[in-house]
Amino acid sequence: MRAFSLAAAAALALGGACGRGEPGPTAAPSVVVAGAPDATFAAASATVSSAAPGVTATGRASFATGVANLKVAPARAPTPFGVTDPIAVVDLLRGVVDVRPYGGSEVQGIGTKRYELDIDVARAVEETPVGRRAPLEAVRPRVGADGRLWAVVFVDAQGRIRRTLVPVKLDSERPAGGDKHIPEFVSVDFYEFGDNQ
Repeated sequence: MRAFSLAAAAALALGGACGRGEPGPTAAPSVVVAGAPDATFAAASATVSSAAPGVTATGRASFATGVANLKVAPARAPTPFGVTDPIAVVDLLRGVVDVRPYGGSEVQGIGTKRYELDIDVARAVEETPVGRRAPLEAVRPRVGADGRLWAVVFVDAQGRIRRTLVPVKLDSERPAGGDKHIPEFVSVDFYEFGDNQ
């Protein structure tokens, strides 16, 4: 199982060397992040490993059908946004309004670049195909008064999303400066892309 601890996710979120000699994407950060959902969907499918405090999920997501078949452990409901909604996590990035690059990082042995994001959820809903909007609509009342949330994404050299980190508490503020508060994340990894897996 490729699930990883939230402590490991936090450590990776702070940066690191790229893996396998791959530098990650080289285009402008806003271009990379804007293209990442479509580049990820173009892979047809991926294995998914997600985690939040007290729960993990693993399985396969079909981008062609918009369906993810995940095994959740322990089986419980509800789970935080993203644990069982990897396709919605990809679509959430369609609402990005601000991007800050943070250099290279390795995700599952693959070189990526890390970007911290501000996301307008209403915009994400509008930019997502109608049949996949429901999970994002459910997020809207749970974010701050400005309708935004922040997240972190790791993108590989092919422009595909390899990892996302979304705060469990969607209306939480981003830590800044000497803030010692470390938010809890929902982490979602994508790997083994393509229908031949």
